[in-house]
Amino acid sequence: MTSRVGVLRNAAGLEEASSMLDKIGSRSAEGVDLAAWETTNLLTVAEALTEAARGREETRGSHWRDDFPERDDVTWAGHFDTVMSDGVAEVSFVAAPATDGGPG
Repeated sequence: MTSRVGVLRNAAGLEEASSMLDKIGSRSAEGVDLAAWETTNLLTVAEALTEAARGREETRGSHWRDDFPERDDVTWAGHFDTVMSDGVAEVSFVAAPATDGGPG
C-alpha cells in the first residue's frame, strides 16, 4: 500500500495494488479467529482506499498522481464515499465545493 497507493501514485501502481489485493482476498483463512477478522478488515479498507485513489485522476493535497499532476477542482472537488452493500465495498464520488483554499 505504501509503495503503490501512498502519497506518490500513478495508474500502473494503483492497478498493480488492486490486483495484489484481489489475490490476497481470494485466499481462504485457515480458521475463523481474531487474526482472520482483522485481516479481512484491513483488506476491506485497503481495497476501498485503492479504488478511491484509482478514481481520482488528479493531484490533490499531498496525494500526488504522476500521471495527473494538476489539481482539477472543476471535475474533482468533492470526496469519495465507501459503503458496504451485501459484503461488497461500493465506492462513489460525491461532488462538493472546494473548501481548502486551493485554486479554483
